[in-house]
Amino acid sequence: MSPGLFAALGLVLADAAAWSTSTPLLAKTANLCVTVTPGNVFVAGGKGASSAPTAAVSFAPLGLHGAIGAWGTAALPVPARGVGCEAARGFLYAVGGDTAAGAGHAPSAALAHARINVDDTLGVWSTQSLLPAAVSAPCTAVFNGALYVVGGLGQTQPVASAGAFPFAAGGQLSAYVPGPDLPRGVGAAGCALDQGVLYVLGGTSTAGDEAQVYAADLGVSATGSLGPWRTLSPLPAARTFGSAAVASGKLYLVGGESGGVALDEVLVAAIDTLGMPGMPGQWSAGTKLPSARSRAAAFTSGSFLFLVGGADASSAAVETVLSLETTGPTPPPPDKLVFGLLQPGSLTGLASAPPIVIAVVLPSGAADAAATVPVTLSLQAHPGPAQLSGALTVLAQGGIATFTDARLSADEAKLTLVATSPGLVSAATPPFDFTSAPSHGCASGGADAAVSLFLCALVRRKKKECLGECSGR
Repeated sequence: MSPGLFAALGLVLADAAAWSTSTPLLAKTANLCVTVTPGNVFVAGGKGASSAPTAAVSFAPLGLHGAIGAWGTAALPVPARGVGCEAARGFLYAVGGDTAAGAGHAPSAALAHARINVDDTLGVWSTQSLLPAAVSAPCTAVFNGALYVVGGLGQTQPVASAGAFPFAAGGQLSAYVPGPDLPRGVGAAGCALDQGVLYVLGGTSTAGDEAQVYAADLGVSATGSLGPWRTLSPLPAARTFGSAAVASGKLYLVGGESGGVALDEVLVAAIDTLGMPGMPGQWSAGTKLPSARSRAAAFTSGSFLFLVGGADASSAAVETVLSLETTGPTPPPPDKLVFGLLQPGSLTGLASAPPIVIAVVLPSGAADAAATVPVTLSLQAHPGPAQLSGALTVLAQGGIATFTDARLSADEAKLTLVATSPGLVSAATPPFDFTSAPSHGCASGGADAAVSLFLCALVRRKKKECLGECSGR
């Protein structure tokens, strides 16, 4: 079953009960970026205990079940906080960033790349392409042969520019291909890529913290341009400097801040893959963080969602790395419906007619005495004149649905009754011949025979008689 269908049925958005800690960073770092290669994670730039930017690059192997190995170190060409980073084709790319030495803001228009060596260290950096505007905290993504750069915090205000740099040989990038601009300038947004759709969540605009969510298709042409921007369901409340990622068919926005106050909230929406790709459903609350966190970086590995570094409620940088299992608990198998025995005189409409009895049964085979659900009785399509009428939907009580008013309008051979209830496995009787004269039969056999026998005894109160009917005696 797809994640979108699970969401449509209301079965999963739940994740693990709590976040776990993984191997911490080597230093406390906020305003950093993260990117992954097959089997490895890279973290670049940011700021530490002071507001000064760092040039540190850290890398670590990714193991099974949410494990992160020991961190190694490398360096950016220049210190920068709010730098964007992407790994592709054996190179690490650093995009823009704030290079101010103190508390000021000095965004960069530089786009640099360095080869990732076999031991995950970095080769010599080369600054080859210039961004259309100097920015920090942009959205970046790699898809279908191009590096995309969207929005960011400009020198005086957030920018709306969006476009792509197609890859060339040797890590080089071809000329910038502008795409449709964002509906408004946005920086410090949560950004996530899923199946060629780039999501931009919240962030900062000239109006302040944003709740808008935008999405665009990447790679809509051979030159790597973007499709038009779509405005999706907004966040429940405005937030900026949140960390976004997609895991297990769900779009996450983790932490962030609102009005300068760091948040411990996690928002999650299922991405519908059943005909409306790129359209997440309604936002709901996910598993809260252990404490407030903003200006962190998020990535996924398998079914695990990771949150790296960031700033706490006091705006102090942290080295903590958190992980969350996003698949959630496996939904239990649904209950099923089981018909009781068709008693002599059932469905005749007479006052003395025995009822049709249907049980709600647990996957273990035991009756679910706690079930109180609507059960509907119907007649499977057939060629003859018989019609089923009466009160055909009743509420099960104690796991038993009793139909006292169901009746057939005409005699007919090879009829089949069907019982349904939302979310439960339906049931059907074997074909039976109906006449207004009393007759009997057994509705089911095999594993359900004991339940049918129990239901027969429940109605008739004579277990011996039920046994006789089932055996044909």
